[in-house]
Amino acid sequence: MGTEVIHQALSKIKRVELRSVWPNEARDFTPWLAKHIADLGEALGIELETQERESPVGSRSLDIMATDGSGRPVIIENQLTSSDGDHLARILIYAAGKDADTIVWIARDFEDEHWQVLQWLNQRTGTQTRFFGVAIEVWKIDDSRPAPHFRVVAAPNDWRKQNIVLRTPKKRYREFRRRLEEKLKESDLPRGQWKDHDKSWLAIKHVDGLNYSIDFPNRIYFSYQITTRGGGSLNWCRRAFDRLHRDRDQIESRLGKLEWKRQWQRNRGSTIISHYPDNYSDLTDSWAEVHDWTIDRYRLFREVLEPYREELLALELSDPGENSTTD
Repeated sequence: MGTEVIHQALSKIKRVELRSVWPNEARDFTPWLAKHIADLGEALGIELETQERESPVGSRSLDIMATDGSGRPVIIENQLTSSDGDHLARILIYAAGKDADTIVWIARDFEDEHWQVLQWLNQRTGTQTRFFGVAIEVWKIDDSRPAPHFRVVAAPNDWRKQNIVLRTPKKRYREFRRRLEEKLKESDLPRGQWKDHDKSWLAIKHVDGLNYSIDFPNRIYFSYQITTRGGGSLNWCRRAFDRLHRDRDQIESRLGKLEWKRQWQRNRGSTIISHYPDNYSDLTDSWAEVHDWTIDRYRLFREVLEPYREELLALELSDPGENSTTD
């Protein structure tokens, strides 16, 4: 009798047609997803924050531009139908256009060949680039309200290992930063406006927009940033970058091999990056070595790049009305 009562109390879960919940992808689903981005992030194990909807990439528009917990770009392209070749091409175009570390493709379901491409990309690309295929589903029990569900169907092989890094507690970052700032105070280097962020980077800011930054998510690098936040235009950022790039050989003879990015993170300016030489997967290891390397990088970057400061700032004064955003 008891078993019969239990069986009678059970309900049947039913799948709901996506179009009955979101009739139109652009008008209904994308705005909903932008507001519920944390739910997608929970499914992926990544902290996500929406930055922009319908973000332009050339003549196309990316559905959602987001950032992860480390401030890195995440592109999200969605469709309410089965995966197709057109959307596969789009995610590759958007990944390149946004220089994204994480690429998320959402569809009703995934064709085998598209699933295989995502898995192949995860195997062939570097460990910092991640491709996710996510099936969007809606379920209900009896007459309950429909409940959306994100089901991850394609992910990097070491996804769980990477999640440990992506979910590094903020208090660990704060302690890492605190010790780094103590070392900076002990040095004879200027601090500028030292910005203490809850996320995984610190910037030594100057009011003119020529800044230094240390980033420490699942990789470590020190950078010299030419930003629009000092009042300069995007065109000035690129002109200043081009001036330094003309002396690339001379600069790299002092600073070693560098990564040069003329367009950096959603048109925030330009940057020159020095990567930490060793593999670095977590903030539990080698704090002292990383801090020493950071201080040394800051000192050497200043020795090499500070002599250019007045010349770079003069580029803006020479054409203050120029605001072009084209290369």
